[in-house]
Amino acid sequence: MSILKDGNVLIRLEVTNHCNLKCPHCARIPLKNNYKLNSNYLSLKEIKRWLPIIFLDEYSPKFLFSGLVGEPTINPEFLYIIEYLSKYSSVRIDSNGSTNDETWWKSLGEYKVQCTFSPDSLVSKNNQYRINSNTEKVISNMKAFISSGGSAIWKYIPFKHNEDELEEQKKYAKKLGANFVMVQPGRFNEDKINPEVKSSKYFPSSKKKVKPSYVENQSPIHYCKLFDNVDRIIEIGPDGVIYPCAFTGRYFFITYSDYFTNKNPIPKIYEEMLSDLSYKSFVNDIIPLIENQGGVQTFSLYHNTFEEILETDFFKFSLQKSWEIGNEYCSKYCSARDYVFSRKNIIINTDRT
Repeated sequence: MSILKDGNVLIRLEVTNHCNLKCPHCARIPLKNNYKLNSNYLSLKEIKRWLPIIFLDEYSPKFLFSGLVGEPTINPEFLYIIEYLSKYSSVRIDSNGSTNDETWWKSLGEYKVQCTFSPDSLVSKNNQYRINSNTEKVISNMKAFISSGGSAIWKYIPFKHNEDELEEQKKYAKKLGANFVMVQPGRFNEDKINPEVKSSKYFPSSKKKVKPSYVENQSPIHYCKLFDNVDRIIEIGPDGVIYPCAFTGRYFFITYSDYFTNKNPIPKIYEEMLSDLSYKSFVNDIIPLIENQGGVQTFSLYHNTFEEILETDFFKFSLQKSWEIGNEYCSKYCSARDYVFSRKNIIINTDRT
């Protein structure tokens, strides 16, 4: 099966590894000692080379500017990148909203794209999760974006410090003309990670896990973000490497940190981390598949085209085949869901908050 030719492709494009905030549950926190953060921007020239017009015309991919470690709107060429891609594809952006000025956000709105903004708390000096964010600035930027034709989503992630603001934030979003969504925090056991950011009454971290749904259905392919029947999410990291999926990102960056810093492709295994069962299963189940394909450089857009990478045995066969022979990493990450929802105002988080 060809991921591209089968349609319904969503490319999640991370155009920088810079960020202006210090959210305590962000993947940047465990990566800070193993990966060179705040070091790279993808340029418009690179985007045009990797995603030429002929590619956009043939495959009609959708784009989501989000990512594991970066805030997309910090990229100094971001407006030019949006101008280029929005001519040929639908574009969504996931931002903390606390960057640039109103004039910049008004310019972004003129491209008629959709952008998610992430206010933390409406109470002064109460941004305990979005550390360094300015809620007034986020709201002003959202207003400017909407005023020029942008479609805004107000994303509310409830924690203990802002859990009583649900109705107020919902009303504020409606007043601005933004769609409101409440999103489940993407990290669990929050109280253990950072005691200052406690779980909310809506998503208590002690909630009992449910039985994995795809095990019941005997069909993991329908629950994989890469091979799903709706949107097949292809991840392009801030270093121009296509990595398997969002749930492999953290360990992928750690394992190949030498490649991202000095182009040494040899995977680096941290013995002290092998007590972490998730990391151990990544080492045992995912790294061999990558190395058997030729190593991390095989997945780099600096060395291969988009089509060449997705036509490799890794993406067409070996990753899915590994599910049949005991790939614990994929089964643990894609089956370990703590909550099941049916309420319309809640969506499962896909941006790692």
